[in-house]
Amino acid sequence: MSVPLVHTLIVNYNAWPDTLACLRALEQLRYPNHRVLVLDNVPDNIAETLRQGWRLPLSV
Repeated sequence: MSVPLVHTLIVNYNAWPDTLACLRALEQLRYPNHRVLVLDNVPDNIAETLRQGWRLPLSV
């Protein structure tokens, strides 16, 4: 039986330390079909940096 896809939406506004802590916590999840979406108006170069180094599927 397949498990449903679950998305976690993180909205950031000038609180990157909190957002990074949240991402670190989400890395501990063992749910097999989980995606994370981070919403912020960061420049593309910062967004690309955020995509690197995370084990979980992350969209910025």
